[in-house]
Amino acid sequence: MAYNKTVWVNDSTPAINATNLNNIENGIETLDNASTSMAGSIATNTTNIDNLQTVATATFTGDKTSLAGGVLAFDTINSTSDKLTLSGSGIRIGAGISKVLVSGNVFFQFTAADQNYLYMQIRKNTTAVSIAIGAEAFNYAFISLSFTPVLVEVQEGDIFYIVSTEGRTGTYRGGQNSWLTIQVVE
Repeated sequence: MAYNKTVWVNDSTPAINATNLNNIENGIETLDNASTSMAGSIATNTTNIDNLQTVATATFTGDKTSLAGGVLAFDTINSTSDKLTLSGSGIRIGAGISKVLVSGNVFFQFTAADQNYLYMQIRKNTTAVSIAIGAEAFNYAFISLSFTPVLVEVQEGDIFYIVSTEGRTGTYRGGQNSWLTIQVVE
């Protein structure tokens, strides 16, 4: 509702009475309520912007020729926030996060012939959320498996891993060759 301004003139009408004073009070209350509501919206939007800037990428040093339990063991994390941390061999989700964008890459060198395929998964806890499959074209071939980014609902304590679903003889290349990235969306 629009505020109806009262024009005051000395020694003239309108009178200083309950109607006119309450009109002023109601206008002040409306402005106060609007500013409180805007402050809440600003705080929410600031939190959303902060979340969009929260990203973590996990990598591992050196190369790996075997995976304990099939899990690619990340040992290094580059994170913009303490909401995404390295936990065990994966990235752990912290408090206040409900959706993330997950992606990754695995660079592998086959060192034995006739292995055919490399099957890898990004898992949230024990559930696969993304799958990448690569085929060996030649004996002792190199392969780079990229996981398409996928939006995943999460809660505090969830952990994301990259897992090989079957044993392959070869080398998982570390450094910037194999990685797991989590970006907070909400």
